[in-house]
Amino acid sequence: MKKLFLLFLLTGAVMTASAQYYPVKFGFKAGGTYATFSGYSDGGSEAQMKYRPSFFAGATVELLFSESFSLESGLSYVSKGAKTTFDISMDELEEIDVDLNFAGSATIGLDYLEIPVNALFTMPSGDGSIVLGGGGYFGYGIRTSSSFDLKFNGEDIEDLEGVDLDDDPLRFGEEGLSRIDYGVNVNAAYRFYSGLSINAGYNLGLKSVINDPDDPDTKVKNRHFSLGLGFSF
Repeated sequence: MKKLFLLFLLTGAVMTASAQYYPVKFGFKAGGTYATFSGYSDGGSEAQMKYRPSFFAGATVELLFSESFSLESGLSYVSKGAKTTFDISMDELEEIDVDLNFAGSATIGLDYLEIPVNALFTMPSGDGSIVLGGGGYFGYGIRTSSSFDLKFNGEDIEDLEGVDLDDDPLRFGEEGLSRIDYGVNVNAAYRFYSGLSINAGYNLGLKSVINDPDDPDTKVKNRHFSLGLGFSF
């Protein structure tokens, strides 16, 4: 991980030094994300991992080596996470001869500051250009959130005596939840000559956000789709 972080710092230093000799564009991007976890295993088929809608926003800097090739970096606030739903029934337990049902959903939000580094290839088309690119990102977790909608035998769990779902909130650095995230991304955009752009991307984490020494086989990684608008000048 340290080597990867140093690589991103080195790339930034090279871009800064090269800016003396090549044109530079600055801009910003914002839009929506559609995030989930990959590699998730619940040990059964009752739970289903789904996508969590959220947002991203950030500033960009692009170093233009030619009309068709450039490097882009910047700093973004990206909200990731996932939603899971489940419906677990235990029919007629022999010990107590009763049916039990546990159902509901849980939504987890993981927010990061991210530094991406992407190689971009630009092709003129119509009233602007098609831009295709890819590269990597390094993220640092700064905020978590969680919400639950749980029922036990049809009754809201929060209504049960002695139950407080907010009593033990999820936090980076606790219970094996890592602050560090890194991975690869691909993106595509259409840029109008005015500077406005329509952007789409896919982001795949390579590092597990869960590092539990008691369960080393559990690997949960971020992934998300994004769609948004940008402007460069």
